[in-house]
Amino acid sequence: MQKYLIIAVCAMVFGAYFFGARIAREKCAADGTNAQTNEIINNVNMVRVANEKTVHTGVRDIRDILRRKYTIAE
Repeated sequence: MQKYLIIAVCAMVFGAYFFGARIAREKCAADGTNAQTNEIINNVNMVRVANEKTVHTGVRDIRDILRRKYTIAE
């Protein structure tokens, strides 16, 4: 009877170890994915800030700016 109890306790310890390792791997993968997503969002925001005038100007405004700066003779 005592052997079975020791075997059961050992099996529970090993099972907990392997399930804990699997959960840790999944959390690590999720953290990596979240970090990558945040990096992409930051890059998009940096580009948006850098090109803010272009993002907020319509096609008509751009045409007017180009007409004022350049003529057909140029």
